[in-house]
Amino acid sequence: MSTITAVDRRGLVDLTDQLRDTAEWLENWLMNLDTPVSPRAPIAMSQNDPAYAAIHFAGGDYWTFANGGCYVTDVAMVASQVYPFAECDPPRVAKALQMAECFRGAELVHPQRITAAYPLLEWPTDAYYNRSGDRMPAQAMQRVHEHLEAYKSLIVKVDYRPENYYFNMHFVLLVEAVGDEDFVIIDPLDGQRVSLLERYGDSRGWSVEQALFGYRALRPKVGAV
Repeated sequence: MSTITAVDRRGLVDLTDQLRDTAEWLENWLMNLDTPVSPRAPIAMSQNDPAYAAIHFAGGDYWTFANGGCYVTDVAMVASQVYPFAECDPPRVAKALQMAECFRGAELVHPQRITAAYPLLEWPTDAYYNRSGDRMPAQAMQRVHEHLEAYKSLIVKVDYRPENYYFNMHFVLLVEAVGDEDFVIIDPLDGQRVSLLERYGDSRGWSVEQALFGYRALRPKVGAV
């Protein structure tokens, strides 16, 4: 019959204390899942960061962060408003979204599952999808301003090359309104805060209603607008 030595007993006590601490942490985490939080300003991130630009972030061998990671990088920036950066840098977000089965192949076709990976985020149903060349209607534009005021960020779709007459989809993060005439964005291409119209407005004189081709209302869980 085996006996428990003093060393074994001490190890069991230490393990018990660790498990108790872990259980308390999990209990607090679960209690706070539905607690509204005040979102911080998003941390600027770039899909071309040398630390991960060449990483394949989803299924397949083509899409690396550098050539297709704008949306995942935007999600990471929104997550940074309520999560520590160590939990939401783009590679970590991509892995979490894969585990939540947000991707089909290389395409993020189930964005509503983002909240399974990051419960302090919400995926409301109000998203706006624009056809190329349409002007965003006043009601949708009002929602953009309301969302930005309440949540300090909004993922929007723009034309990557507005001058070439063909729509090239790209996602950037709105972070500030400049009256009704323009927005400040964080562009995941380089992580810079720049003017929406200066970077993605056609030189023929697009308004912001023409430069915005849609929005995805992923947001921190702070209550309804």
